[in-house]
Amino acid sequence: MKDSSLLLYLERKVHDMLATVLNPLAPVRILDSESLPSPRELSPRGNENLEAGRGLSLEAQFYDQQQTVQNVVDYRECQSYRFEDVHVAGDQGYIYVGSQNLVSVCEEVKRIKLRKARRPIKWLRRKVDAPVFHLTGNNHESHGHFVLQHLPRLMAARDCLLANNEVKLLLAPNHLHWQRFYLERLGFGPERLLEGTPGTLHCCELEYIPFYHGQGNLVASKTYRAMRDLLAPDEPQEKGRFLFLSRKGTTHRALLNEEEVFRAVRYVWPKMELIDLKDFSSAEQVGLFQSARVVFGPHGQAFTNMLYTRDALMVVASASKVVGGWSAAFRNLAIQMGGTGIVLNAGVEGWKNMDNWNYPPDRLRTQLKTLQSMLPDKYR
Repeated sequence: MKDSSLLLYLERKVHDMLATVLNPLAPVRILDSESLPSPRELSPRGNENLEAGRGLSLEAQFYDQQQTVQNVVDYRECQSYRFEDVHVAGDQGYIYVGSQNLVSVCEEVKRIKLRKARRPIKWLRRKVDAPVFHLTGNNHESHGHFVLQHLPRLMAARDCLLANNEVKLLLAPNHLHWQRFYLERLGFGPERLLEGTPGTLHCCELEYIPFYHGQGNLVASKTYRAMRDLLAPDEPQEKGRFLFLSRKGTTHRALLNEEEVFRAVRYVWPKMELIDLKDFSSAEQVGLFQSARVVFGPHGQAFTNMLYTRDALMVVASASKVVGGWSAAFRNLAIQMGGTGIVLNAGVEGWKNMDNWNYPPDRLRTQLKTLQSMLPDKYR
């Protein structure tokens, strides 16, 4: 059973059954920005060219490009909506005015299939009298999405929220045990944290900041650096570590020949350590990445921890044939934190996003030899 309590499980099932029956008969109605009062503007839309003034990037040199890779991070305007007397339905926290009108001012909400959207059930609702800040949404269960996309929403309102102790942070159910680490370091004690429900929550007063990252998955460097200063305030106990991030034992995107890849990587970096982050607490992971000089590994959310670095090289091993998606986002995060990054593409034929894979050994050795010849001294 996915949920830890029978009550949550039953709430989930009842709401899913209602959605299956009701959505085809009385479809959800959309409330977009034209249908709602104007939001409060917190910051404007923008972009930053991560390679501006840096010359030809390591990745551009590696792939023999004549100009730098255009690592541009685009982000939307950050806006705050305030609601009274609304319902929040499901783990993703869909906001309803009434029982049928879904607030859809966020690109992530616009992507959902309305026929599957959970609907509020008034007679099963729980009521929250305290003011609430909405901090759930799509992909709330992922460390990478939570840290790099959800927490920037909180950072945009952090000062105001800290000034009002009555406001609770609304979180998806069953994830408080790991999300608490980040929230407490950002200044919000356990008394401020409120787990939601897969069912219906009635909120008398709710503040909602839609996701504002762009297609590259990230927001501005200044936001992530402000987060780093709060999440990793202490100086690292040691520096200059070389970390190989294992994905052994994962159910998807596992690197099947990981041991062979690790041996090849150690020819370039003899001090490389094989690290499985499951063996480290969240606090220990902070210290680990603060001390990193080089981080290598197969594509995965472990690279979210590049947020704690300051001048590190990140090398993402990707099964794909092209540089893009979250691999490129993690490379950009390393640059935003003051370091650099490169994506090594394995070019696995027929690979799909969730597939396990093997890195072709000959291709990898050739790529590592080329990369080694280009490395700045500080990353050797």
